[in-house]
Amino acid sequence: MCVPRDYCPDSNICSPTCAQPNPPDCPNIDRNVCEPGYILSEIGGVCIKIEDCPADASCNSDPNAIIAQCPQPCPSTCEAPNAVPCKKMCEPVGCECKPGFIRSKVNGKCILLDQCPGGNPCGDNATFMNCRVPCITDYCPVNDTRGEVICDIPNPCLSGCVCNSYYKHRSVNDNQCIPAKECPPVKCTRPNEVWDSCPSTCLYENCNDVDNPNVVCDDSCKAEPRCVCDENHFRNNDGVCVPAEECPSYVINTER
Repeated sequence: MCVPRDYCPDSNICSPTCAQPNPPDCPNIDRNVCEPGYILSEIGGVCIKIEDCPADASCNSDPNAIIAQCPQPCPSTCEAPNAVPCKKMCEPVGCECKPGFIRSKVNGKCILLDQCPGGNPCGDNATFMNCRVPCITDYCPVNDTRGEVICDIPNPCLSGCVCNSYYKHRSVNDNQCIPAKECPPVKCTRPNEVWDSCPSTCLYENCNDVDNPNVVCDDSCKAEPRCVCDENHFRNNDGVCVPAEECPSYVINTER
């Protein structure tokens, strides 16, 4: 809409600064006089790197937010604590909640998680992380697959709730965090294996360990629930659980 010049916003007021990277009442007006990656230190100030803005300053009048380049356009909120990738383009510069804070709602203020309606949206057995790395090992196992799982850090890495140590999501359809030892048992399909919901952290089950003395461990369930070798069985070089006497290093011991 065409308006008299006097009705146009003051260019200084609409210039992004460390304290106000997204000036209000300046729709569709790009008044950034600085090069990409830089912003005015203050109205009438000089261009500085965005990361050099004061760390203790508020952002867009939110004391619990900090300035950031390309902030996540669909961040975590009290209602939806697990941020998701979104098609919306990020602003070149804007505000993000400080670590430990979350948006009260879409475009809302940053608040402590305990200040969300109904309390911490992550619950008692999970922690809110600014960078959540989703991984299949976060969930209770659904089969007896063995092998090391490596999960890469996504880019961008989004915030969300992560189960505490020794807890797992019940399933991909149920994000409730439960003690890992309470995960539903899975069927062990390999020979001479049994399900163990709380295996020892110092479990010796390889043939090379067949004659090692038993070690007393704590019983705090710090190991992954999984299928283990049945009693008096050990894994051979192929990873198959075999009777102890079939291990090459087996030594007959009358006290066994």
